[in-house]
Amino acid sequence: MIVLKDVLALLNGELLTPGSILEIACPKVFASDLMSDVLTSAEPGSLLLTGLANSHVVCTCSVAD
Repeated sequence: MIVLKDVLALLNGELLTPGSILEIACPKVFASDLMSDVLTSAEPGSLLLTGLANSHVVCTCSVAD
C-alpha cells in the first residue's frame, strides 16, 4: 500500500492545493487515459493516474465512485 505523499514524491509532482491531506493510504491504483476503462474496471476508492487534465476526469471519477 502506498501513501499519497509518496506518490507525489515518486512522480515529482507539484501540490496545487496547499493544506491537502497527503497521509491518505491508497490500497489500489488504476492507470488509464480512457475514461471508459475507468468506468468499467476501476474499483471504488482506487487512486486514478491519468495523463488527462479536463473536466471529464472529474465527472468520470464522481460517477465511478
